[in-house]
Amino acid sequence: MRKIDTASYSAKQPYQVKPEEVDLGVLPPITKPKKKKDPLPRSGGPKRKREQKKESVHADMHAHMHAYMQSVLAQRATWAFSFRYPPELLEKLETMLDQIKEKYKTKLAKNTVAVTAMAFLLKDFETNGEESILYKELVKTTR
Repeated sequence: MRKIDTASYSAKQPYQVKPEEVDLGVLPPITKPKKKKDPLPRSGGPKRKREQKKESVHADMHAHMHAYMQSVLAQRATWAFSFRYPPELLEKLETMLDQIKEKYKTKLAKNTVAVTAMAFLLKDFETNGEESILYKELVKTTR
């Protein structure tokens, strides 16, 4: 085994690097950035209150929908059905699953995506009726 001479590695004084002088030339003075005018009124006028109410309702609907989706996905699938899908739709699904796997390091099953999409459409129709996506895109256009 090779011996290392530790005598040359003594800690006499720490080695210090002296900074070099750098000429930065004439620098502009430091100023605070100007405040931009807020496009929304801060007084809480009727327009702002309507927007806040819409945001609040949207957040509540999103939380409710999320809880519903989690409960659906937690159920054990017992029935097997098959549906016919256009090839372009399946290609887009494959592409999306690959992107999710690459970007988020999460693998999703095609079945999970299909169940989630179906649950979303059914809950949306149950909650919103004629304002739902399903009604607007399918029922209303086939009349």
